[in-house]
Amino acid sequence: MAKYRRPLPVKTGMLIFSLIFLCMLYYVYAYFSSTRISPYEVQAGSIVVDNTCEGLALRQEDIVYADGSGYISYYARAGERVAGSSNVYTLDETGQVINTLTASLDGEALDADSLNSLKTSMEAYESSISRTSFSQVYDFKSRMENQILSVMNDRLIAQADALEEETGGTFNFVKATEAGIIEFYTDGYEGVTKDTFTNDMLDSTSYEKRDLSQADIVNAGDPVYKLVTDETWNIIIPLDDEKLEALADKSSVSIRFLKNNLETTAGIEIMRRDGLAYGVLSLSNYMVDFAEDRYVQVELKLSQIEGLKIPATAIIEKQFYTIPVGYVTTGGDDDSDGFLRETYMEDGSTSTVFVPTTIYETTDEVYYVDCNDFSPGDYIVKPDSEERYQIGTTASLKGVYNINRGYAVFRKVNILYESGEYCIVEQGSTYGLSIYDHIVLDSKAVKEEEIIY
Repeated sequence: MAKYRRPLPVKTGMLIFSLIFLCMLYYVYAYFSSTRISPYEVQAGSIVVDNTCEGLALRQEDIVYADGSGYISYYARAGERVAGSSNVYTLDETGQVINTLTASLDGEALDADSLNSLKTSMEAYESSISRTSFSQVYDFKSRMENQILSVMNDRLIAQADALEEETGGTFNFVKATEAGIIEFYTDGYEGVTKDTFTNDMLDSTSYEKRDLSQADIVNAGDPVYKLVTDETWNIIIPLDDEKLEALADKSSVSIRFLKNNLETTAGIEIMRRDGLAYGVLSLSNYMVDFAEDRYVQVELKLSQIEGLKIPATAIIEKQFYTIPVGYVTTGGDDDSDGFLRETYMEDGSTSTVFVPTTIYETTDEVYYVDCNDFSPGDYIVKPDSEERYQIGTTASLKGVYNINRGYAVFRKVNILYESGEYCIVEQGSTYGLSIYDHIVLDSKAVKEEEIIY
C-alpha cells in the first residue's frame, strides 16, 4: 500500500510578497535604464549683446627728467595726486645719507595703517587677476614695492629734513614740477593723441613699458616720473561693421569698465583712417582709476535683445518638405489645412485625396510641412487648377520639442541672439512658442511624438 504524501501548503503571503518584490525590481531597472526627460518652462528674458573691446588710453602726460645725478628714492606713490609743492623724490649724490637713514630703520615693524593699505592692494589684485594677462603680476609687484617704499620713506622724511642742510647740497628733496597724477613708467605713447595714433598701437600683445621706480641711480636727463595733468582723456577702440552701424547716429554711449565694473557715459566720435573705422571715447572722469593702464577693456552697452529665453540644449534642427504657396486648402471634418495629393485609380485615371497636414512655417514663397506626410515623388494639385507640384525639395528649421500636451511636438523658433548656454527667441511668432510653454530641456533625450510621463 503506497504511502500518501500531503502536498506542500501554498503560502499566499509569500507569493504576494514575491510578486511585489519582482515588480519593484522591474520599476527600479526601468527607472535607471530609461532616459531622463527634464522639462523647462519658457520665460521672458533678455540678453545684452556682448560688445566688449580693448582700447588705447590717451591722456595729457608730461615726462619729468632728473636735474642731477645720484641715488634716487621716491616719496610719492603711483596714482597719487600731487601738488606743485609736494616732495616727489630725493637725490643723494654720494649715497651715504640714504644708507645711514635706511640702516636706522632696519627691522622696524610696520604700523596697522600701513599693513591695512598693503592688505587692501593684495585683495584688489586677487579679485582682478586674469590668467591670460601674466604681465599683471609684474605690475602688482611694482605697486607693492612702491607702497612699501613709500611707507618707509614717510619715516625717512622726518629724519632727512635735518640732514638736508648738513650735507651741503649733496642730498636734496625734489618737488613736483606742477600738479597732477603721478606715475612711474614710460612707454613711448605719452605724446600720442587721437589725431596721431596708428592702428598698430591698438595691439597690446607687443606692448612694453619701462618701470622708472626700480632705478637706484639716475643721471641728469633721465626720466624719473611723469604727470597726468588733465582729467579729460580718450579711449581709442576699433570698430567692426556691426559696431559701426550701431554707433553711426550716436554722440554718446554707455560703457562699463571691465577692470572695476564702473559704468558711465562717454562721448563717441567716429574716425576713419586707411580704410579702417575707429571710435574715440571721450571721458572727463575716472581718469585716475586708469592712469597706470595704457590698454583698457570696456563693454559698449549698445543693445539688449528681448524675447523668450530658452536653453541652447533644447534647440534641434529638423528637415521639412517645402511646398509653394497656393497649394494649401482646407478639408476633412474639421476644415483643417492640407493638400490635394494625386492618386491613381484602378482603371488608370487620376484623382485627388485630401491629406491633412500640420504647417510648421510659412514664408512668402513656401510652406514647411512634415516629411512623414508625403513620400518623395508625390504630386499635389493646386486647388481649382490643373497645376501640379512634385514633392522633393527640403529645407531645415530650428525648433524645440513642446510637451504641453504630454507628448513631444516640434515647434519652430526664430533665434534672435545666442549667448553661451541660452538663446533669446522671438515671442508671439506664428507656429512658435509662447511664454510659460513647457519644452524638453535636452532635445537629444526624446523623439518627436514620444509620450512624456
